[in-house]
Amino acid sequence: MIKGYIKQFFNLSDGTIKIVFETVPYAYNKTTMKRIILKFALYIPLILLFSCSGNDDSPDAVPDLIGTWVGISTIFGNDEGPNNNTVTFTADNRIELIIRSTADNGQDVFDFGEWSRNGNTLTINWDNGGNSILTITELTQNSLIWESTISTFRGDGILIQTFSRQ
Repeated sequence: MIKGYIKQFFNLSDGTIKIVFETVPYAYNKTTMKRIILKFALYIPLILLFSCSGNDDSPDAVPDLIGTWVGISTIFGNDEGPNNNTVTFTADNRIELIIRSTADNGQDVFDFGEWSRNGNTLTINWDNGGNSILTITELTQNSLIWESTISTFRGDGILIQTFSRQ
């Protein structure tokens, strides 16, 4: 069976009718067109899905600790005060903590160690012995807040420290 359409229709002067019939190329028959449309319907969503660029600012992106953080505030129990400390995390998992003295004749204290992070838990093994286990409660590109349970001469309590990326 030949498929096509009437291209022209002539009524000649001698009373005859001339019909010009044009065949449809194979690529345009119904079955082939259905296949082409089906392929477009399947492939276009896939192309759109995989061609979209990623969003680097997505909330799922986990900010990195590496860098220098400057203390903003410290809260222990009902007491709140400034946090003059500076902490630096390096890519080789080293940490440097500088505790700035607020006393008139006090000197800054430097402490060094190794750090590791598992989810929101930050573990620091200090070079001079001992360790600290901190819970990161906020970490953005510019803000770091951690808390830990500590014992002081006033008793046990939660220490919350806030830092800003330098």
